Amino acid sequence: MKIEIVDLKKKYPPGFELVMERITINSGETIGLVGNNGAGKTTVFKILLDLVHINSGKITLNGINILENVEWKSDLGAFISTDYLIPYLTPLEYFKFIGSLSGYDKNTTLEKLYIFKNFLSNEIINSKKKFIRDYSEGNQVKIGITAALLCDPDIIFCDEPFSGLDPSSQILLKSFLINLSQKESKIIIISSHNLQHISEICSRVVILENGRLIEDKKTDKNTFYELTQHFNKI
Repeated sequence: MKIEIVDLKKKYPPGFELVMERITINSGETIGLVGNNGAGKTTVFKILLDLVHINSGKITLNGINILENVEWKSDLGAFISTDYLIPYLTPLEYFKFIGSLSGYDKNTTLEKLYIFKNFLSNEIINSKKKFIRDYSEGNQVKIGITAALLCDPDIIFCDEPFSGLDPSSQILLKSFLINLSQKESKIIIISSHNLQHISEICSRVVILENGRLIEDKKTDKNTFYELTQHFNKI
């Protein structure tokens, strides 16, 4: 599986422009998207999810233009924000809904949820009456991430997935993502302000500044130090 982005441009008034000339992402790669606020990270995710239209360029999955085809979305799991959850459902109702989109029945969804039992708190797993809107921000993030991974997608997008998570949950999430990439050859794209997490999880780091892709390189034992030095200079 391969994602290719070519000559991508997206303009926002009064003058911001996202430009990505070329980037290729293959199965088994985890891409860490880093940059300061306003660099364009969330815009990249929204474009990849076809939530906003681009001004020019092309994004393909195995040669198929994803902005002209919807079938590829069945291979996708994404967590962008808790704003995209359905607040008036209970977590279990929400997970059943997400599972149904992939043709899962109730029992199959519950079997899939078992994988995440240590990641989801008992408050989430056992509650039958509490709505998503009534959970803490951290627990809503857990619900959103679990929903993104529930149906075993081949492509995973996560925008600031560690935000609001307690230390134990961060460790579990890192383990999930590393396993999905290295053992199951998923394509994963993560944005995070936590440079340590990015350095530990990702096989490549892409740095954005003011809407421009300024660096794309493989991670190694020096990546965290190099990223720290880079952002100290800005």
